[in-house]
Amino acid sequence: MILRNPGELENLASYKLLTGAMVPRPIAFVSTVGADGVENIAPFSWNTVVSTDPPMLAFTTFRLPGRLHDKEDTLRNVQDTGEFVYNIVTYDIEQKMVDTSADWAPEVDEFTQCGLTAVPSTAVKAPRLAESPVSFECTLERVIECGGGETHLVIGQVIAIDVVDELIVDGRLDMSSVARTGRMAGTQYVRTNDVLVLGAAAAGTRQRAYATDYLFDV
Repeated sequence: MILRNPGELENLASYKLLTGAMVPRPIAFVSTVGADGVENIAPFSWNTVVSTDPPMLAFTTFRLPGRLHDKEDTLRNVQDTGEFVYNIVTYDIEQKMVDTSADWAPEVDEFTQCGLTAVPSTAVKAPRLAESPVSFECTLERVIECGGGETHLVIGQVIAIDVVDELIVDGRLDMSSVARTGRMAGTQYVRTNDVLVLGAAAAGTRQRAYATDYLFDV
């Protein structure tokens, strides 16, 4: 079956189709602070690595029909301050992460409301999430408006990475012990219970070479 002219679908139908097919997706748990000092955190499952030189990450904000504040607080804070922090989501905070996605008013601090812990970042004013094992502190590179202004692609440059000590093995990041949570469709999520190791023999040499290219200060 072929769906022709998908651009003619209503917004919600298009959303359900795309998010139902593009699975699983990592979750960017983005923390910001507004010009008024109110801290904010919200999840975004439309996100990716943009560049490694310089290191850049991106996430997408959009408004769903019927929601008043949907993701607008994050976008406004990023545009006002030029900063944000991308936090990793793990099993132990997955329900709290979902709770932050409710349609909270701008004056509400989701950290406090949902039982999460904001701690000072290293290089930006936006707080990072204490419960996250890895946090990427970013400065805003650009915001790209898409779809008539309802959708915005936010691109940031990573200027500091906060990692819990337990994940640094011989000066390198080892995520094998981290229980991560990803997004499926609707109210469905996925956990990293079944991790495979695949790769062609020729690719193995390149992967080993890459692994020696960076070291964390220990």
